[in-house]
Amino acid sequence: HALLVSDNPATAAPRRVLTGLDGTVEIRLAPGNYTVESDRALTFGGRTYQWTQIVDVEPGRVTALALTAEN
Repeated sequence: HALLVSDNPATAAPRRVLTGLDGTVEIRLAPGNYTVESDRALTFGGRTYQWTQIVDVEPGRVTALALTAEN
């Protein structure tokens, strides 16, 4: 699944990243506030999913974001 990652407020075009076959992706970001969103809707099991999440990356910490059917 393709995701777009951009800083808030946006200072450049969003960074496009692809998940692996297992649905995960690992990226390194500078501390700050980011928007993570689907590049396109994902259809799976007869349902369509699309995500937009805001995440804060704290200095010196690992930040995880799980995109699920619930969010």
